[in-house]
Amino acid sequence: MVLEEKEKIIAGSNKVKICGNRVFRYVDNIDDAKKIIAVCQNKLGEGVVGTKVYSEEENLLEHEFISPIIHSGEYTESMAYDVTEIALNTAIKMADCGVYSFDLLPHNYTYHNGKWILYDFGAFEMTPKNVKTQVRGCFKICFSAFELSKIIQRKYLKHYYLNCIKTSALSKMIPVYSFAVLELKSLACKLLYMSGFYKQSYVLLKNIFQSYNKKYVRKIYESTYENLARVYTLDGILAQNSVHNAFITGRNAELYACFSKNNCRKFVYLEDYELCDEFYNYIYKSGKSNISTAVLYPMIQDDEIPEEYHYRALYDSFAHERFESDAVVITDLNDFSNVDEDVFLDNVSMFGKNLMVLGFKLNDGRCESICEKISKYYKFYECVESEDYVFVVGKNRIERSRKTCEKEYTNNNRRECEILHSKKILKILKKS
Repeated sequence: MVLEEKEKIIAGSNKVKICGNRVFRYVDNIDDAKKIIAVCQNKLGEGVVGTKVYSEEENLLEHEFISPIIHSGEYTESMAYDVTEIALNTAIKMADCGVYSFDLLPHNYTYHNGKWILYDFGAFEMTPKNVKTQVRGCFKICFSAFELSKIIQRKYLKHYYLNCIKTSALSKMIPVYSFAVLELKSLACKLLYMSGFYKQSYVLLKNIFQSYNKKYVRKIYESTYENLARVYTLDGILAQNSVHNAFITGRNAELYACFSKNNCRKFVYLEDYELCDEFYNYIYKSGKSNISTAVLYPMIQDDEIPEEYHYRALYDSFAHERFESDAVVITDLNDFSNVDEDVFLDNVSMFGKNLMVLGFKLNDGRCESICEKISKYYKFYECVESEDYVFVVGKNRIERSRKTCEKEYTNNNRRECEILHSKKILKILKKS
């Protein structure tokens, strides 16, 4: 196979390669893959990444590269519940058609165009030999996370939320009674699939999930905003510069996204898990297909970024790689007074290929200083006033070498990672 663009092998896999905006997947049996594709198209529609045969001779499939991808360690609790429910419903639907799942788990989903989408086509097989993996994953990853949420707030688990947990370690994390009940339920699922009742094991998983779901109380973000002038001004800036997608953060970023009439795709980076959870519920329930959100926390350079920084992922090379957009918008710089301006601009500009928009109060003394320094990063700039606010707009980013990091994010939630994950979670629980 000859690929014209630079290849990137997906971490943890020797069967998947990214080439530009396409992903190529090697499969062992192309005929089975074609059957699975047909069932996916019929049963799941846009709930799974669109996949087609690229080369029968080379056993290669092709699908689009989904961007940006949020990882399961960035999910809020409501996201975890929604993905788990979708995954189990999918497993049951596919089993009705003779297709079995073994990896329909949160780390293979992302939020895209207003819906949860499975971006790992390799989660399905035509044989039920690995149904046990699906069952085991639900208990070690999903149900374990739900149990942990009873004893510790989501924010303290950071990117170790929805990680694979070793069974012996889980027994030390949650109450004895809860652990015993979970083990009995796991045994019941195991007996079903060992007896050949594969779909029934999926159905039991869903019933177990529902026992958590019915007790889970959601909060939905209520959007009220008096100063719509700023919203209209920002919309105008994005429209005039033909922005198709924007990375948005800062104070009131979620408010801007709620009231914006500009249809460009918006990713809203929040650093408050509770706010993010409420905001996610709002956009998901209201069907806003052009908005997504997350608290970005699988950071490659976590140990190198000062703890006192707000929105710490802004300074992380892994976030730069995943969330580079046409424009980066900081709705309000009020939260960024504790960082050097050059460090701030150098990192934030990595998110905006064509545009950087920074919001200030008119009397903010940093505005003049930022204007002087922005020419290091963008060829032109202008100031756009909106009542008591001013937006500094940098245009046409000056290309420079990207920051690189030797470390890679390799958490694919496989069993070999569970010992490390378990140790980290135990340390977090001891500190809390």
